[in-house]
Amino acid sequence: MVALSRLARLLVPLLLLAPTALVVPTASAEPRTFTLVAGGFSDETSAVTVNDFNPSEVTVNVGDTVTWKVLGFHNVLFPGPETPPPLIVADPDNPERQIFNPAVAFPTDGDTFDGTALRNSGLPSDEGDQSAGPPTYSLTFTAPGTFAYFCSVHPGMTGRVVVQADGELPATPEDVEAAAQQKVNDLIGEVVMKEATTPPTGEPRVLAGVVASNAEAESLHFAPGTLTVPVGQPVTWTMDANSRELHTVTFLSGGPEVSLESVEEHPGGPPTIVVNPQAAAAAGGTSYDGSGYVNSGFFAAGQSYSLTFTAPGTYSYYCIIHGPMMSGTITVTAEAPPSGAGAGTAAPNVPVPAPQVPS
Repeated sequence: MVALSRLARLLVPLLLLAPTALVVPTASAEPRTFTLVAGGFSDETSAVTVNDFNPSEVTVNVGDTVTWKVLGFHNVLFPGPETPPPLIVADPDNPERQIFNPAVAFPTDGDTFDGTALRNSGLPSDEGDQSAGPPTYSLTFTAPGTFAYFCSVHPGMTGRVVVQADGELPATPEDVEAAAQQKVNDLIGEVVMKEATTPPTGEPRVLAGVVASNAEAESLHFAPGTLTVPVGQPVTWTMDANSRELHTVTFLSGGPEVSLESVEEHPGGPPTIVVNPQAAAAAGGTSYDGSGYVNSGFFAAGQSYSLTFTAPGTYSYYCIIHGPMMSGTITVTAEAPPSGAGAGTAAPNVPVPAPQVPS
């Protein structure tokens, strides 16, 4: 999950609701509102994030409204006829640095959609009073068609709204919302169970997140969270090939936490949100003796990062993107590593994956 650090910890309790199924005739021209769920999150202990829209497809009539409850660090973006904007772009005022794209970070005007212009919820903020519940985003659909949308932050997180001129609908708004909440809870339960039953690999390898079988949810944990290795032994962190998140493996050595971004305010206009190159880029080389700043940089689905430990001690690390809830400990003993153990290699500095739009 690429996220602004102060926003990435938006944790919203989930309601457990039971789904039902019903074919509903259109009773009148009275417009309806269908509530969907964008994402989902368990408590901070299990730390499972859902990177999916539920349901992924909904059928409505012209004039109906769809509202997304945004549970986590997601946006809802309908590109219409436009090319979908990337999450991170070069700063037009300073091309040597990267910024979060204002076209993604901030909402567009307008609360209706007919497929002719881009609509975007913008990225959520956890500033202000959240006591009334999670942020929401609503669009009223004014033309028939099948409209694809996605989250700019998480590749593969896509959905469709099928808008018909009039007629029977597959489900009531109440059934759609209940089924969505149930799916979120099912996904969280699957990941919690999978992480609890994932056996050790028998080698010094750590999983950066445990991913559901359909890739729609994953834990924000290092597994195992604690590992003991002999001095001179490389440890490799790997990401599932189906992950929709980004992570870092970062050793601060007692130094201050590193932020993912900095915000530059502009009177009369939106702020510039600058990606911190210290977070995004690899640093510190391929070995660690307990001192200095060592960072994998961003790494993503199917990639890995290795580090060789050259001094005994107990060392803590964390993911810059997801904060202290995604942290771990490596204990290095004085004994020699097994013969044939190779040196580690740093992960490449990888670009943010492009979002995927369903056909």
